[in-house]
Amino acid sequence: MTSHFEPHEIVAHAVSMVSGKWKVAILSNLSHGPVRYNELQRLLGPISAKVLTDQLGEMEDDELVTRTPLSISSKSYGYESTNLGIRLWRRLSLFGEFHKDFSPRTFLSTVAESNHIA
Repeated sequence: MTSHFEPHEIVAHAVSMVSGKWKVAILSNLSHGPVRYNELQRLLGPISAKVLTDQLGEMEDDELVTRTPLSISSKSYGYESTNLGIRLWRRLSLFGEFHKDFSPRTFLSTVAESNHIA
C-alpha cells in the first residue's frame, strides 16, 4: 500500500527538518564538505555546545548530517551533510533569490502599489 501525502504535508515535513534557530546555518556551513565540531561551533558564533550537540543529533536522526570520528585515539568528530542534506540545502538556498526579489523594502513597496498607497 502506497502512502499519499498532500504537497503541503511534504513541505511542512521538510520545513520541520530545519526548524530551530541553527539548523539552516549548520546545513550552510556543511554544504562545502566535512567540518570538525569545534570549527563548526566557531563558524556559527554564539551557539552553546549543548545546543549545537542537540541540533546536530536531531539532524542526524533526520539523516541530514553524519558524524564521523576523526581518529580512534581522540574524541574529535567531523560532521558532513548527507545526500539528503545537500539536496535540502540546495532548495533552501533558493530562498536567497526570493529575498532579493522580496526584501522587506521591496515587499512593502509592492503592497503599497497594489493598494494604491503612495
